[in-house]
Amino acid sequence: MRFDTGRMEFIMVRGIYSSASGMITQYKQIDVLGNNTANVDTPGFKANNLSFTTFGDEIAKRMQDNVAIGDMPAGVTIGGESTDLSSGSYQQTNISTDLAINGNGFFAVQSPSGGGVKYTRDGEFSVDSQGFLALPTGERLLDATGQQMNVGGDQISVAPDGTVTTATGAKEKIDIYDTQNEKQNVVKRADGFFDITGASPVTQTAIGSIKQGYIEESNTDMVSNMTQMMEATRAFQGCQQAFQISDDTLDKLVTQVGSIK
Repeated sequence: MRFDTGRMEFIMVRGIYSSASGMITQYKQIDVLGNNTANVDTPGFKANNLSFTTFGDEIAKRMQDNVAIGDMPAGVTIGGESTDLSSGSYQQTNISTDLAINGNGFFAVQSPSGGGVKYTRDGEFSVDSQGFLALPTGERLLDATGQQMNVGGDQISVAPDGTVTTATGAKEKIDIYDTQNEKQNVVKRADGFFDITGASPVTQTAIGSIKQGYIEESNTDMVSNMTQMMEATRAFQGCQQAFQISDDTLDKLVTQVGSIK
């Protein structure tokens, strides 16, 4: 009996490569799903999703006569990562500085020290020590003129169109920002905020309105998220076992079968 060790080694290496690529992609899937779960109580959080694809397929051939018998994928990889921008549910808090966008669009915020504008669906604002409406992370809400909004205190009234009336009777205006193509132009940042290409204020009645005394909850679907987490964990374990089997078999092929005369 004669063994074609060269072909066998090729098959084992392919097995190692395929199982390794499977572990890498499932590890990333677990990481993304874990982040979604960790932010289930984060107001305005938008869950991320992964899509998978394969490396270019290769033609599989019979070893005996080299006749093509079909296509064989070289391995799995991440096709892309997307953000689910759908609205979460709304929780009534009756806190005057809590704001939610009913419909599409984003609040514009900025760090107290200035810098670039960031966008968010998180409306869990409060009045900071200097009288500005600010998020727990410190970013301040911008008014319709692009200035950080100072309301003096929490005795404010916010109309659905974004008009803010303070305790002194002063008027401010909150704009909602959006873009023509959210799927392409809205990009989630590492800090959870968003960058928007071509962001512009929109008429609230045309796209959404502001709900005072509410916050938008995370849109993470915990049931679906946990189901996918279990599937990804089992898939990772399966790829890990396949990797170990291929590695052990290759070791035996090289050290034992290859030495048979």
